Amino acid sequence: MRVLPDHESAAPANTGVGRPRVDEPVDSTVGFGTHDGRAWSVALRVWTAPRDRAEAVQQMKAMADWGLVPVTSGSPSDLIGRTSYFVIRQFGSPKQNGTRLIVSSDTTADLPRPEGTQINALPQPLIAKSGPSRLVIGTVAKSARQVTCHWKDGSTTVANLAPDNSALHDVNGVIRSIREFPTANWFVCAAPGKTAYKSAEVTK
Repeated sequence: MRVLPDHESAAPANTGVGRPRVDEPVDSTVGFGTHDGRAWSVALRVWTAPRDRAEAVQQMKAMADWGLVPVTSGSPSDLIGRTSYFVIRQFGSPKQNGTRLIVSSDTTADLPRPEGTQINALPQPLIAKSGPSRLVIGTVAKSARQVTCHWKDGSTTVANLAPDNSALHDVNGVIRSIREFPTANWFVCAAPGKTAYKSAEVTK
């Protein structure tokens, strides 16, 4: 996991022809909640695939301005035809000595495409850079309507599919579609207490 420098969130930019600009990220919140009176959130920052080297150079510079490094050899040409995405976990605020980390990232021509009950779960510490895995982030098929996360103390957190464009709420679990990520939905579950992750499954 990498610490992400503080930066104001970007407003998704558009080319005017229905396609986001390659030099502006498209930000989406998967979910947020509170733990011991402090806020946490999980967001995806997606960069659309450049079509040529000029766009790739432009995008790599823009990423660097955000403190981001794509998963490539370092050549701008590696970005052509590939979408880059960064999963960002925030806990607390800078005034609260909060942590803001990149918990996963990839640059790929083939975004994850789970099917049926396939699930990709990434257990993560909720509060700091290390510690008990009290947060689960992952992808499921677009058809999945519910994920159940199991914790070591025997409790569960249920994440249900939120309707597109629905309002965000303080919750312990949710599944959401993400802009510019058409192949899968993302989910997040937070532990209800001091327990830790055991497993997660698609239950509907």
